[in-house]
Amino acid sequence: MSSQAQQRPQEVKERGRNTSARFKKILVAVDGSEESFKAAQYAIELAKKERERAQLIVLSVNETPSSLISTIEPSALERWRERLKAQSETFYERIVSTYGLDIEDNSELQLRAEMIDSAKSAYVAIVEYAEKEDVDLIVLGTKGKTGLKRILLGSVALGVVTHATCPVLVVK
Repeated sequence: MSSQAQQRPQEVKERGRNTSARFKKILVAVDGSEESFKAAQYAIELAKKERERAQLIVLSVNETPSSLISTIEPSALERWRERLKAQSETFYERIVSTYGLDIEDNSELQLRAEMIDSAKSAYVAIVEYAEKEDVDLIVLGTKGKTGLKRILLGSVALGVVTHATCPVLVVK
């Protein structure tokens, strides 16, 4: 075995010993499913444990398939998007009220809600948003509201785990 190969495990070991995971910016994806609200609770608990005040971004992705965009009247599409936006706002309000968060004066964490419209799949939108915002951790539920389910993970969770460039925590 070469000396370089022998040194490599020790380098990794030393790196792991000297650094600790810090999650200053946490993204939680919420779609209205109970699993996503469990993920939000977990993300809140993680954010509160940070020594420095962490930022928690509650993200709701509203998928608007391109086939719908090209076939529906603009006014009907606008109503569709407004309905999705209102629904996303109820997700955020539920999280704030359920976990007793004070939006204006929360010394434990910085809370922010984001809703994005995307013609792409939800997992692509989540991964791209996380990269753009330079988040330290993505938290999401195992299965969301979609009818397509994988054996162990929902299709969105599987896509995020597969393609994200930051750590992902999947909550059961």
